[in-house]
Amino acid sequence: MTARSSSLINNTAPVDPTQEPFQTLFKNVQGNIVKGHGRDYAVHLLMKFKGQPADVRTWLGTIAQYLTSAFQQEEHAQQRGENPHVIFANVFLSADGYRYLNLVPPQELLAFHQGMKRRGGILNDPSVDTWELPYRERIDGMILLACDDRACLPFSDDPSDAACWLGSNWGSPYFSDLAELVTVELGRVLTKDPNSGDIVERGSLPTSLTASKLPSFEHFGYRDGISQPLFLKGQIAGLSVTQWDPFAPLSLVLVQDPLPDGSPSGGYGSFLVFRKLQQDCDRFQTQVEELAARLAGSGHRDLARTQALIMGRFQDGRPVSDPSVSPAFNDFDFTADRYGMQCPLQAHIRKANPRGETAVWNTRQTVEKERRHRIVRRGIPYGLRRKGEAPQPPLGLLFMCYQANIAVQFEHLQGNWANNRHFPLWEHGIDPISGQGYSTVQRWPTPSGCGTVSLRFSDTVRLRGGEYFFAPSLNVLRALKK
Repeated sequence: MTARSSSLINNTAPVDPTQEPFQTLFKNVQGNIVKGHGRDYAVHLLMKFKGQPADVRTWLGTIAQYLTSAFQQEEHAQQRGENPHVIFANVFLSADGYRYLNLVPPQELLAFHQGMKRRGGILNDPSVDTWELPYRERIDGMILLACDDRACLPFSDDPSDAACWLGSNWGSPYFSDLAELVTVELGRVLTKDPNSGDIVERGSLPTSLTASKLPSFEHFGYRDGISQPLFLKGQIAGLSVTQWDPFAPLSLVLVQDPLPDGSPSGGYGSFLVFRKLQQDCDRFQTQVEELAARLAGSGHRDLARTQALIMGRFQDGRPVSDPSVSPAFNDFDFTADRYGMQCPLQAHIRKANPRGETAVWNTRQTVEKERRHRIVRRGIPYGLRRKGEAPQPPLGLLFMCYQANIAVQFEHLQGNWANNRHFPLWEHGIDPISGQGYSTVQRWPTPSGCGTVSLRFSDTVRLRGGEYFFAPSLNVLRALKK
């Protein structure tokens, strides 16, 4: 990496993607990395290559014209209200994909090279033979298609429908000769119906309700996507940042991407972690009620506060440590609650983003080092809970996060923080939402704040499969056509 390219992504202030030199950079970076695409529906086509490597490389170079750059994404954001049919598209390659195509991977990082199946010991993942069948196979790549109008997408779990769509829309009539679709995952943004309060597809609501983009929620009922690293001037302008600054340099998520021959391209890509996480809503609710009863004793059960203790936020997004603020409030830390008597030390938001807390308990840690572990989350729910249906269809989250280094970022968060019952303090338990592996009881603060009760809250989320990918630079993909 040259000194100029290194300084470009090690920026110390938010950037404007419409101004040089960032405009050129963003024209070659795939969208959804620096800023979420925001569409209501998404289709994820996971594929295994089978054609001649040279033919597959040429096909990837050809479809680069249909992919959405970060710069185009900003342009589309201005048009979507007038044209909801604009399709967003990404393509990703796994380490197996790079090997199949005889291409030089972006970096020789062990985590990416080994792939998710071989990293289970670090992550405390369940055995691969318990994953859904398609994910036990080799996965070489993935295509992401997203749109506000699901009719514009191959929104079907039948792979043949997606293959036909690619042939009709991307001029890929021979796709089935080049690759096999291992599985298709359908994502849909959820929100709360303003009238009924039910969790529904955001895209299914009348235009009069969806025009302002109602906030997204996940299946347990929590508002999602509140706290993220932010890179752009437009994202940070006007935010209060007295206690927590969400700004991040581009180096948190971008790495230089070499040309097919290994020489510098001047383009950037990002590593993507993709995990299908099934949520057990019934078990979650049962444990919430049990914990609420234990906390209440002979008094009134406060289900809302109990749910807030688990996540660290009330379901509308307000932090449990200060419920007087607005739902989207993010300018807070845990300085006034060191021992977790308001927000438990094992609460999900405290495990996933300690907000400077690691420097308090570990003299070898600094806030700056801690901030380097952050990830950029871009997940979307799958499935939809149906009232009165039994059994309920499978539902959960297609977890996706971008980063510059999988081991330093995602694997550190999952393995060293979420799964660690001694983080940030001894014997407070694993993350009740995303923690995996050995679990002891957790300590939950009573309403008075003068004591705790112990109860094991876990096993409401189950990994069904996944893979590590890389989102190549668009100029690198275009070079494959030559």
